[in-house]
Amino acid sequence: MIVFPFRYQILAGLSLFAGLVFTTQAAPPNILFLLADDLAWSGTGVAMHPELPETSRNGFVDTPALARLAEEGVRFSDAYSPAPICTPTRRSIVCGMSVARQRGAEFRSLFDPSQHPTIPQALKQANPAYRTAHFGKWGEAMVATPEQCGYDVSDGETGNVTGDSADPDDPKLTGSLSRRAADFIRETVREERPFFAQVSYYAVHLAIQARPETLAKYEARGRPPRNAPSEFLAMLEELDAGVGLLLDTLDELGVADDTWVIFSSDNGGREFEKRGARYNEKLRLPTKTARQGRNPKFSLPAEYAVRLPDNEPLRGSKQLLYEGGIRVPFLVRGPGVQLGTFQRQPIVLYDLLPTFHELAGGTGPLPDTLDGSSLVPAFLGEPLPDPERIAPGQVFHRPRPLNDTGEGYSALRHRNYKLLVAWTPEGEVKRRELYDLRHDLAEQNDLSRVDPGRTERLFAKLMTYLEEVDAETATEIPGNRRE
Repeated sequence: MIVFPFRYQILAGLSLFAGLVFTTQAAPPNILFLLADDLAWSGTGVAMHPELPETSRNGFVDTPALARLAEEGVRFSDAYSPAPICTPTRRSIVCGMSVARQRGAEFRSLFDPSQHPTIPQALKQANPAYRTAHFGKWGEAMVATPEQCGYDVSDGETGNVTGDSADPDDPKLTGSLSRRAADFIRETVREERPFFAQVSYYAVHLAIQARPETLAKYEARGRPPRNAPSEFLAMLEELDAGVGLLLDTLDELGVADDTWVIFSSDNGGREFEKRGARYNEKLRLPTKTARQGRNPKFSLPAEYAVRLPDNEPLRGSKQLLYEGGIRVPFLVRGPGVQLGTFQRQPIVLYDLLPTFHELAGGTGPLPDTLDGSSLVPAFLGEPLPDPERIAPGQVFHRPRPLNDTGEGYSALRHRNYKLLVAWTPEGEVKRRELYDLRHDLAEQNDLSRVDPGRTERLFAKLMTYLEEVDAETATEIPGNRRE
């Protein structure tokens, strides 16, 4: 094994990866990471739970590319986004750290991801040949640019409004975004270099946009069984078509067998009975207000009240730390993956940095500020070892009081159990809830009173971790807009 100096200079020339030991590979794999926006765990046409083949999917929507990924790879039924909203999740993914480490308000954060280890840096440390790119939505007020975080190619500092396209032939920019990523892949393959490409779709975040012909297809099907309206499902099918274009590109170039493909979402789905976008009925395009990213409220027809919620069978939605806000679809295809299988081990998207580092050939310990651990064994159908991480499980932290509830939240997923802590605006514990997710996926049976011992143990683990990383309390977080 060889020790290489770290060439990416940050923090006055001191490498955050200095001292890592790694080996180079004769043929390092490519990595394609596809990230949807606001996509519910049960929102695609792919069942995400082996025991819930119908309710863990939306059978009304056509997502053939995602179905192909599932058939040719592995589905993780218990995968989580680091946060129930986009920007903290995206910072967490790129740096491999829980959101609890991100001091400062969610959209006016003091956390600068370029001053911490990042995915592109980890890949180049493992093998300097990697060419890295980020296409699509970077985030709202991410503090640092993609280039400052080490990406060779990017679309720059993009956000929600960037994706609200006025071009009816390129709704949500899904088509052009996918084509740019495909061009990057072709260029890099021609150069005989391995690539890492993150494609962060603007869909299916509001405002809703889709082609007239796709809309007509879903309107002709009649009333959807879930609350997600036909327009939203049309937008989702077009996102799937973008994924399909990229899978076809890998086939065309003959590199599909050498490429890891990972698909997920930045948080859980929204509640359509409460929020949405207005439309120009003739053109089926969002109004000017919606295009500007204001996402005005609207009222669905009364019949929607009796339909299945879009996040069913999960409780809650985007913004909250119940399962509906943070459990997300997660599909993996790659060399050695068992086809059409499920993994039920809980994982979180801040595990991706160490995962990609190992896939690229990196070895040895990573910086101790990372909370994630490599998922490579789970990708290959093996049990994950007890992770050598600071976090005692999957940790989530959003203590800022929300407008709808007046509460902030923290949560810990530890094996099959989940502890949720509700905070008052003064930073005091308002209540604690304990759920056995193996037997109560919908979080309907609070066990905190019948199992006080486990509740106390998990609470102690969570609080110890939050204190160790100096996580903010509700009283320390300045006023902040909601996304």
